[in-house]
Amino acid sequence: MSWKVAGFILVFFIVVLPILSLLLGVESVHSMNVKEVRLELEHSRHPPSDNICSGRCVIIVATVLRTIGNFSYVEKNSSIVMKVTIRIHVEQKGASSFKKTIVKTHYLPMINIDGAHFGIIPGLPAVTIKRIAGEITIWSEVSYSFEVRVDENEKVFDGGCYRVVECRENDTEPPLTYAIIPEGTGILGITTVGWAWPGYRELNVTVLAIDNVEVKDVSLKYSVNGGDFKDVELTDAISFENYRKVLGDLSAAIDSIRRVLGLDIEELPPPNLGIIVKTGYIPGRPPGCYIRFYSEAIDHRGNRFRSPVGLYFTEYSYSNRLVAILDPHILWRILIESGNEFRSLMKYLPDLPENCRNATLWSLNKLLNVTMQLRKIGIENFHHWERVSSKYNIYIAYNPYEILLFFTCNYCKAPDVIWLSNLYTGTSFVDYDLQDLTFTNRNRTRTVLE
Repeated sequence: MSWKVAGFILVFFIVVLPILSLLLGVESVHSMNVKEVRLELEHSRHPPSDNICSGRCVIIVATVLRTIGNFSYVEKNSSIVMKVTIRIHVEQKGASSFKKTIVKTHYLPMINIDGAHFGIIPGLPAVTIKRIAGEITIWSEVSYSFEVRVDENEKVFDGGCYRVVECRENDTEPPLTYAIIPEGTGILGITTVGWAWPGYRELNVTVLAIDNVEVKDVSLKYSVNGGDFKDVELTDAISFENYRKVLGDLSAAIDSIRRVLGLDIEELPPPNLGIIVKTGYIPGRPPGCYIRFYSEAIDHRGNRFRSPVGLYFTEYSYSNRLVAILDPHILWRILIESGNEFRSLMKYLPDLPENCRNATLWSLNKLLNVTMQLRKIGIENFHHWERVSSKYNIYIAYNPYEILLFFTCNYCKAPDVIWLSNLYTGTSFVDYDLQDLTFTNRNRTRTVLE
């Protein structure tokens, strides 16, 4: 080994590794007190007010924490069902008094985005109608709790409550949408594990769209090797059926109130759902392609919002060679391209303890600040790892700990080659975009790989 190579490795582990550790909040589990392990839950409500205006949907975001000793970790392999109880109060005062409460309880599955579980409670009407016979008042009380499942463990957590009252708000917020890979997901939910996917195999993507009033339309688009974006056919996800049932049940309850009191739909409008969950399949492509994808949502006012752009490479899964690639650039590029979309998502996230680990979404503020600095020095070249994945299995890591896991995991296949990419992309002659990479008998790269 030459002194230059040895020096590079030494600088990497002494300088780069600690910096990434600080940025990503990684700490060895062996340094913890592992005697006490417990599950906790943090959640946020949007809007946070105890009094919600008529017709306004309420967005709930919950996160499960696995606490070991003095440290907490975001438990990303968790599922949450939200139990929602709605009490619709109807009262008529005057010559013919009338008072009734309709109680509805439903269980709504929340959608997991890299450890942040999103759900929505439909917007309910609240009105006061003056009649000759008396005054009619309709309002609601809503309470919710969480049923959490992690592995074989189940636990119930308290949530919160609010009232739906008669008031109006200007709806200026655009919808929020996210394209999630539900199985084999990698960082941020928009990549596959190791940023790789077997060639010719289609990829299932779930599209979540939420709005404080109503989502009118949602779409999923994908691009192959930098080409034009094409639409993916979408169908309703299974989890969306639960929300449809809730809307149907609440609509029937509101209809019954209209019939009893002789009201029309303008006087007592129907509830708003505010969520769409669809699923679609990106067509399989041959090994040696890179696929980019995103979703787009439109609300009832025509406001549009695009999700962060996802990325993965199709690999030659029949190869008996695994190339592990350390490339921080791959994450920086995602953040630079979709920084605004990530910031819009982050405002919904619940606050977590300062000692929380494995919270990538919550670490994005630090990472986005880093990307602003990297943008100044110029990250321009896209690393064409599909040139490698066309011949081999690949696993791309954006931090060294992912590579180290190969050597500590009992069931993981150790990589045949570890390829270290330069952090300062585009600023050094040793960094290149791989577009001209070819495999010939005289090529040094192939000699190393084989």
